[in-house]
Amino acid sequence: MIRQYTDALVQRWNKLLFDRNSRRIRNTRPLPYQADDNIVVASMVGSASLDMYLIAIKSFMKNFGDARVEAINDGSLSAADLETLSHHIPGIAIANAVEVDTHSCPSYSSWKRLFRIVELSQSAYVVQLDSDIIATAPLAEIYNCARANRAFMIADGRWRETVHIDFMAAYAREWPQRHPQAMTERLMQQLSWFAAGDTYLRGCAGFAGYPKGSLTVDKVIQLSSEIEALIGSEVWRDWGSEQTATNCLLSKTPDPCILPWPRYQNYLFPPDNGNVEATALIHFIGSTRFEDSTYRILTKRVIQQLRSD
Repeated sequence: MIRQYTDALVQRWNKLLFDRNSRRIRNTRPLPYQADDNIVVASMVGSASLDMYLIAIKSFMKNFGDARVEAINDGSLSAADLETLSHHIPGIAIANAVEVDTHSCPSYSSWKRLFRIVELSQSAYVVQLDSDIIATAPLAEIYNCARANRAFMIADGRWRETVHIDFMAAYAREWPQRHPQAMTERLMQQLSWFAAGDTYLRGCAGFAGYPKGSLTVDKVIQLSSEIEALIGSEVWRDWGSEQTATNCLLSKTPDPCILPWPRYQNYLFPPDNGNVEATALIHFIGSTRFEDSTYRILTKRVIQQLRSD
């Protein structure tokens, strides 16, 4: 009990310091980049995560190159927020989540993002960038995937390659969770989506690449309906189903890849005593974001670099 209380205090303190520091991203100059119609970097953005997003998109574009940038407004962005985005990311496109139709699929925010990405992918390669990401080195692997129209996902150190669905199903049977992803993976051999015995890409939807022309609304609806019938609506319409769908959708694209870990990593998944200096991009998932000062320290470094450029 004491340990839990102490951990909670540490996280609150780290978040307080991060919030104070991250605001300084607004003192950096507007992002210099050229729009490239062949690539779109899309993110769901809310008012509470605006500074995090500016850190994410500025550090990403600095290390990636040229692309179009789109923010999907989760509905909370104020007029002042939109003005801040337009100032810092000249030419940014704004889409509104409320206007995205998820059809018969779950309707929470990540599904809105997925359907918007599917729409964008009809004419461009799409990089899905969560707001809690920091890029720290040249992202050659990401650029190469975009140019080759090859899907990618970020994962953790336990899943460094795609796996056969038979292996995934047998492995997942040991998990007791009633989570959409775990339940789908236990039963995926029953999905017609994997009738050909395809391999499975197990990653995180927080940072992923969607090939141009690879997905359609009908495919997403078909997959969602089939999984929902298999595991039940109560589970499927809970948080986590969009990531499950993304894993399955990108698994069926030509030659998908898991990004090399730990160069690309979800922070502390699994806990790693390695040097973060060796990373190119880190995804600070909410459950581990403020366990220590790493996110704040890297944010401070990114802001200092942007101000000195």
